[in-house]
Amino acid sequence: MSPFLFDSGIYPHIEVSGALARASDPHRSLGIHQREDVPKLKVSSKSCFGIRQTQPIHKGALYSVQTTYNGTEYSEEGRFIPQGMNGTSVENFSCVIYNISFMNCTWNVGRNAPEDTQYFLYLLYSKEEDELQCSRYINDALGRHIACSFQDVKIVKELVYFRVNGSSNKSEIQFHDEYIRLYKIEKLTPPLNITVNCSEDPSECTATWESPKISHLEGNTDRCLKYQINIQNKETNASPKESSDGLHEVKERYFKIQNVNVKKTHTLQIRASGDHCLVSYNWGEWSAPIEFEGMDGSTTNKL
Repeated sequence: MSPFLFDSGIYPHIEVSGALARASDPHRSLGIHQREDVPKLKVSSKSCFGIRQTQPIHKGALYSVQTTYNGTEYSEEGRFIPQGMNGTSVENFSCVIYNISFMNCTWNVGRNAPEDTQYFLYLLYSKEEDELQCSRYINDALGRHIACSFQDVKIVKELVYFRVNGSSNKSEIQFHDEYIRLYKIEKLTPPLNITVNCSEDPSECTATWESPKISHLEGNTDRCLKYQINIQNKETNASPKESSDGLHEVKERYFKIQNVNVKKTHTLQIRASGDHCLVSYNWGEWSAPIEFEGMDGSTTNKL
């Protein structure tokens, strides 16, 4: 029988029992570590303690506990094996944060999950806070939850724990869990207040803009971002996804467009991504197209 019990609830903890617990010196700490490069953890309780880990456990885990009593070292191992039939947990789980604080999570139904399977999504910021259960689900044709969204999500520096539980009258359903850094899954909003000024002599245009809003960063964020500018002749009607000829990348919040034919109408779009700091390195949303042209001196267009 295992010397300790593993509870894989929304926040995992271990309860030590048997000789290992009896041998523990109350004035010393137990040491516990999960295999696969997770560091040791010192705990003050000799019988029950939480685990602040960063590795998901839905595929199982092997733990060992060590303690010293009267100069003698004791060590035991225990294995956590998830209950449920293989292939019943959700697959291809992913989440994206839009519009600063709206998070949408999607998944596929497990390949071996019965038709009456139902899934429920939880997230936990820390063990000091209550878990949040998602309530805005999207169903498939059989009424099974395949997506869910959270509003007013706060992006924090620490890892956030996600867990999808399942239930069925025909089979026990395996859970799925992940630790995610929320800033990495954010899709940045478009840059703000885009302005284009053009002149014929010299024949050039200058685009300027403001940084997108980033809820979890304070102060000047210029060093944290880079921008991609897409410029197209309106007559070609090419979108950013269809053509890379007009793509430019800059760190500054301005861009000079030289040798532009100011007698023709052009379109400009801008998007941002992280370059440093705790900002997603994925490209954000494109701004709406802004048209600009130069005629009889200069013109200013603003989005």
